[in-house]
Amino acid sequence: MAMLGATAQALRTAGQKYLTADAGRIGASFMRFLYAIPFSCLWLVFWQVFWQNGTATTVPAMPSDYWFWVITASILQIGFTICLVVLLELRNFAAGTAFSKTEVLQAAIFEAILVGYIASFNTALAIGVGIIAVLLLGGRAGQMAIPDLLKQAYSKAGIIGLLSGGLLGSATVCYGIASRQLETDDAILRASITAAIATIIQTSIMLPLMAIWARRQLIAAFQYWRAGLFIGICSSLSTITWFVAFAVHYVGPARAIGQIELVISILISALFFKERISRIEFIAIALLSLSVLIILLG
Repeated sequence: MAMLGATAQALRTAGQKYLTADAGRIGASFMRFLYAIPFSCLWLVFWQVFWQNGTATTVPAMPSDYWFWVITASILQIGFTICLVVLLELRNFAAGTAFSKTEVLQAAIFEAILVGYIASFNTALAIGVGIIAVLLLGGRAGQMAIPDLLKQAYSKAGIIGLLSGGLLGSATVCYGIASRQLETDDAILRASITAAIATIIQTSIMLPLMAIWARRQLIAAFQYWRAGLFIGICSSLSTITWFVAFAVHYVGPARAIGQIELVISILISALFFKERISRIEFIAIALLSLSVLIILLG
């Protein structure tokens, strides 16, 4: 599930980057939520009505704690999506995606605080390796000046990258907590319900705000509906598969397995966007992957 979610996520992010020039940053971010609604809802209906031996299953009770966590996670994910689109404009596709992958390290910290689950005693080492990778990506392309690494952390790309990772890391932990609040043993049903509700909440939040402050980007989001459908399919598939993984396992290990997205991002960057990956960016991505591997093995 995690590997499928990572692949869909890489394709969705590529589609958002492609549309940023036409739909704008906010418009491209909005499209991943808007066009995911029909596919998320169709999947939920399919799972309940057709997959469950032709009969609809009982909708599980949704306590107040569930709504608190799913709304919180939805807002955090909106912030992450906007940060990621901005980040991809600053650096190339693979490096920008790698920056956002710091969420795996940050999620381990949030999960330890909110849930009390510690992935491994090697987490501190993994965080140290990951920080070095982030600092390398935060510097200028092609440079690796060790004395300037701390200064690079305060670069625009470095700050936005860390912020996007923090927002997504905390959002995934909140989604995991929310899914476990639903009173059913069907992990796929819990994930499907949460995915559909989250996209509806996110669209409901962004739609009136864009109508006031980003009307042109809102109109563009509907004009480019064909590309939006592709983003919606990838977004819905990514969300549902990730949520299933979160419902069955803790967030840290699930996201660690999904780091295969880094490899997919490099291929998309080179083959689709015709971007050159610098030696420093390859080193940084390798270090970030190593940090994630340490968490996984732990």
